[in-house]
Amino acid sequence: MKLTENIDLREIVPYRIWQEEKGRAIRKMNGNLILGVQAVFDFYNEVADSYGDCTPRWEGIIMNTLWKGGNRDESGLRVEGHQYYRDGTGMHDNGNAIDFVPFAKGYSAKELVKMFHEIAVQCPEILFVYGIWRIESILLADTWIHMDTMFSAEQMESQQIVFIDKTNRYSVDEYRGILEGFKTEDNG
Repeated sequence: MKLTENIDLREIVPYRIWQEEKGRAIRKMNGNLILGVQAVFDFYNEVADSYGDCTPRWEGIIMNTLWKGGNRDESGLRVEGHQYYRDGTGMHDNGNAIDFVPFAKGYSAKELVKMFHEIAVQCPEILFVYGIWRIESILLADTWIHMDTMFSAEQMESQQIVFIDKTNRYSVDEYRGILEGFKTEDNG
C-alpha cells in the first residue's frame, strides 16, 4: 500500500501487523513522520541537484524488507517479539521513529548518510516542520538514518533539532564539529 512516492506502508510496519491489519496499520505510525521522511528524500535530492556531480541523488531508501523476502522488519514500528522492542517505551514502539538507508549507485551507505547529516545541519527546518526533533548521531548510526519525534520544551522554544547518541545530545552547532572529523572509508 503506497503512502507516498517513495514509502509503502509495508516498509514501516512489521510484516505480521501488515498481514493482520492491512491498511488499518497506518494508525500505528505517526503520519507526520512518514511525510517528513518523504520530504527529506525530496529535499535531499533538490539539494543534490543544485550541487551538481559532487552530491549524488538518492535513488531510493531501504526500510522493512521482510514483506518482499528480505530480513529487515524493525525500521519503523516495533512490537513485542522484536529484538529492539522496549516494552512500549521506545520511540519505535509507539510509531514515532523510523530508520532508513539511502542508496545511490557508486556510493556507500556511510558516504550518503554523512552527506545527509551535512545537509541536515545546514537546513534543520525541513525536519522540525514535520515534527522530527531528533536524529541519531553519525557516531552511533553511520550506515542508516534514524529520525524521531521526541522533543523538549527548550527545543520547542529554540526550534532546533538535536543529534543524539547513547549518552549525549548535540546542538546543530556542536554537531557540525563532529561531522567535520567523521571519516568514511572513502575519505580517509
